Amino acid sequence: MAIRKIGCVSVLEHPVGSNSYVLVEETKNKKRGLFNLPGGKQNYIDGYEENLFEAAIRETEEETGLQTELIGFLGLFDYHQDEKLHIAFVAKAIGGSLKTSKIHPTVESFPLHAIEDHLNSGSMLRSPRVMSAIRQHQSGHILPLSSVSMNDADFVIGD
Repeated sequence: MAIRKIGCVSVLEHPVGSNSYVLVEETKNKKRGLFNLPGGKQNYIDGYEENLFEAAIRETEEETGLQTELIGFLGLFDYHQDEKLHIAFVAKAIGGSLKTSKIHPTVESFPLHAIEDHLNSGSMLRSPRVMSAIRQHQSGHILPLSSVSMNDADFVIGD
C-alpha cells in the first residue's frame, strides 16, 4: 500500500457572511492559470514537523496575506487524479488584507455565483475538490475542530 501525501486547504468565506470565497491563482506547471483554495503541506523545520492546523494557518497567510484562525473541519477530499489526500478546514480572517505574489498573481474573494458560473463551468478550478469543499461549507455540515486530534503530526478523525 502506497503512502499518500497529505495536503491541507482552508475554505475562507471573506468577509464572513458575504457568500464569497477566497481563491488563489496557481502558476506552477500544468496548473498555471487555475484557481485553488489556499493551502499546502506541512513544513519540517529544524526537526519540528508542524501539525495540520499550523500548516493550514501558515499556508493561508502565505498565499493570501490574511491572518486566520481555524473554526471548523469540513472533511477529507480524495480524487484519483491527485496523489494527495486533502484535509479541508474552515478558516476565518482575523487580520491582514488580501495580497498577491509572484506565485499567486490573483488572490481574490469571489462571489459564490461567479465560482459556480464562470470558474467551475469553465474548468478554471484546479480540481473538483475546490467546489466540493465550498459546497460542503454552504451546506453547513461543519464539524468542530475537536473531531480532529493531532498526535505527533498524525491525525485521527472521530471521538
